[in-house]
Amino acid sequence: MSNNPTNQRNEKLRQEQFETWQQNKPSNSKKWWLIGCGVGSGCLLVIILIFVGSAILFTAIIETDNEANIQEYPEIIQDSKTQKPAFSLDDSSNKEKSNDSNRALEKAKIYSDTLYMSKQGIYDQLTSEYGGNYTEEAAQYAIDHLKADYKENALKAAKSYQKNFNMSKNKIYDQLTSQFGEKYTEEEAQYAIDHLK
Repeated sequence: MSNNPTNQRNEKLRQEQFETWQQNKPSNSKKWWLIGCGVGSGCLLVIILIFVGSAILFTAIIETDNEANIQEYPEIIQDSKTQKPAFSLDDSSNKEKSNDSNRALEKAKIYSDTLYMSKQGIYDQLTSEYGGNYTEEAAQYAIDHLKADYKENALKAAKSYQKNFNMSKNKIYDQLTSQFGEKYTEEEAQYAIDHLK
C-alpha cells in the first residue's frame, strides 16, 4: 500500500463498510442448523423404517416356515387323535428315529424334485451304502410321506433322455422300466412315452 492519503482513506472506508456489513448480515447458522437437523432426522427415520421392516419380514418368514412344517409334518408336531406330542422329548430313541426319518424324507424330496427319480429308485438310493445309507424303516417313512407325482417324474426323465441322448421312445421306455435304470412302473413309463413330443 502506498502512503497516499486518498488510498488510506478509501482503505479505511472499505474496512468500516466491511465491519458494518458483518454486524448487520443475517445469521445463516440457524438456517444450516435446521437443515442439518432435518436431514439427520430423515436419515434416522429411514434407518428405523428399514430395521422395523426387516424385523417384520424376518418374523413373517419364520412364521411361514413354521406353518409349512406343521402342515407338512403334522404327525411330528402332534398326534391328531390324542392331541399329544407324537414323540416325547425324553424318549431319545424315538427322537433319533424321527430325525433320521425326516432327514430321509428331505433327501427323498431332493431325489424326486431334482433328479426325477422313481419311487423304487428313491427307496434304493436312500438305503444304499453309496447313497443315503438310511435304515429301511427311515427310507420307507420317506417314501410313504413323500408327495411326488411319479408319472411327471417319469416324463421329465424321459424328456431328459430324449434331449440329451437322442434316444428313441422304445429305448426310453426300456430305460425307465429297467431294474438297472430308472425303475419306474410300466404305467408310469407308458405315461411318459405317451406325453413325449
